[in-house]
Amino acid sequence: MIHCDEVPTSPVVTHGENPQAEYTLRVFSDNPTQDRFDDQAAYSIASAWLMRHPPKHDTGLWLRSVTVTPIGAVGDLFECVGVWSKWLGDKPKYAGSTTGGTARIRFGKDIASGGPAKENTKPPDFGGGIGFQDGAFQGVDLPMPNQSWTITGTFPFEFFNREYRRMLRWFTGKVNAAPFDDFDAGEVRFAGATYNSETKQFPGESSPRTVWNIQFAFEAQPNVTGLTCNDTLKPVDKEGWQVYWVYSVPEVSNGRLIQRPVAHYVVEAIPKVDFNSLRVPNFFQVVTR
Repeated sequence: MIHCDEVPTSPVVTHGENPQAEYTLRVFSDNPTQDRFDDQAAYSIASAWLMRHPPKHDTGLWLRSVTVTPIGAVGDLFECVGVWSKWLGDKPKYAGSTTGGTARIRFGKDIASGGPAKENTKPPDFGGGIGFQDGAFQGVDLPMPNQSWTITGTFPFEFFNREYRRMLRWFTGKVNAAPFDDFDAGEVRFAGATYNSETKQFPGESSPRTVWNIQFAFEAQPNVTGLTCNDTLKPVDKEGWQVYWVYSVPEVSNGRLIQRPVAHYVVEAIPKVDFNSLRVPNFFQVVTR
């Protein structure tokens, strides 16, 4: 079994204009051969531990480096030092669009209706249903409020570890459980991320180092309050990515068999997660170098 323990004097925290946190960990194995334990395994374990325990005194710090030093000659014990500090990578890039959103609408509010011009007959009352044909409401596609955007940020090499990559996979397609990027909970869906590594030379550093460029994609639908069907059903509230549907039953109206809405429902079909765990840079609050 592999163990990861923080030493009693850790972390060493620095406040002020250049805040920093230095964590010291001891990573060791009971059976190095069975655990395939070496300096790379210690590095992975320490990086994962550090990402689960970010500094509490400043949320704007990034894991900049992790160094691994063997203790003794056996190879079953390593000291790992993780340094968190301000990240002065490239300024995040933002791109977005508010076009292209549509939705299929099957019920609305009746405004007017009319029967044959030469006959004194009333048309069937569909209760706001749209496009009734073959026993079902076909609906109509209408433009709807929609926003999609991407944020591209540069991250330290240590940041993009196995644990974070797994989180990216599981968060893709999920909806925000808490307010995010000026949107209310339930309005934003994480459409996924693309990423690539790059070796860069930063000012003031003697040698180049590897960083990650990660592009996060999001799309938003507004939350709606007081949804009703032709003012005949009790209003309900719907979050942006929840599913709304209307239940209708057969009924005769003016000599015609139709479907009349009698109830409507809001269903949460997409799980919610806390997008703050993604550590997406806020483009509108980032201070450039």
